[in-house]
Amino acid sequence: MKANVLKKLTNWQKLSLLMFVVAGMIAILKLLTPTTTPQDNPQITEVGGAITQVPKLEYLGEELIVPEKLPLAAAELMDTSQMQSGLVSRFAQTASPNSTNLWTGEDFSLYFDSVASSFNLSPNQPQPISTTLDETQVTNQARDLVAELLPNANLEIDSARTKFFAGQYEQKQVSNNLAEYIELSFVPKYQGYSVFHKDALLTPVLMLYDANGLITKLELSTLIYELTPSEEQATVSLDQAIGQIKQGVASVIDLETNSTLPINKSGFASGRLNTVELEYRVDNNRVAKPYYKFSGNVVTTAGQTVKAVIITPATQ
Repeated sequence: MKANVLKKLTNWQKLSLLMFVVAGMIAILKLLTPTTTPQDNPQITEVGGAITQVPKLEYLGEELIVPEKLPLAAAELMDTSQMQSGLVSRFAQTASPNSTNLWTGEDFSLYFDSVASSFNLSPNQPQPISTTLDETQVTNQARDLVAELLPNANLEIDSARTKFFAGQYEQKQVSNNLAEYIELSFVPKYQGYSVFHKDALLTPVLMLYDANGLITKLELSTLIYELTPSEEQATVSLDQAIGQIKQGVASVIDLETNSTLPINKSGFASGRLNTVELEYRVDNNRVAKPYYKFSGNVVTTAGQTVKAVIITPATQ
């Protein structure tokens, strides 16, 4: 009887029935096949925190040439206990009776951020600019101050992060010939690459000087490391690094969006990255390892495009 029923079906009906059966089998297979999720990777969880996966991703920036092998390093925190007394003495501060983390003076206020483990210095009253910026002179002043506050630290100016600003109250970034202020970043170097604490974005020392030669902002971290070389590891290529992000061996360490809605950093639909740097980052076990740091746009699973900074290990 079944054969008679099938004979009465048109070719189109037979094709539709076959497609229905195939679709049902695919659905059953999907239910029986366990879904895979990115596994926790110590190189990521101990530095960037949450695992991030971007399955559809492309890199559109310039090629970055890295050595075939790079050494890791044992990282030890520097003794920065004299930093506080140096700052208080240098800027004539007195302890506030209302806070153990605040010092005030005639010209400056100093605050210790216990969460970020950093000192923050700012002037009580901004001064009007009375001259043009002498970049060389101000840069030398900044180097002298760093040497005074951190005499044993091997810190260098990261020229790629140097910025110029104009405007006393509402500052905007300008070219150096129009600048009234210069922002300088100091960072420890290892193998020629900058070294950061875990997922930090800012350098350990950030200074803003005005054209008068007066410091208008100082952010000074106590998390500065001395590095001792250890084993070498083979590096991965940029293509391999992009593959790692696709597979979830990566972490978003910064997001920029105008939305007030929370964004799930564990997974994105797609992305287009346009810049990359190689830098060392110190993990929870005090080991400094090289990472690629990509910047660009990623698209959430809800279709929202956001700017992101993503790190992934640069060694195998």
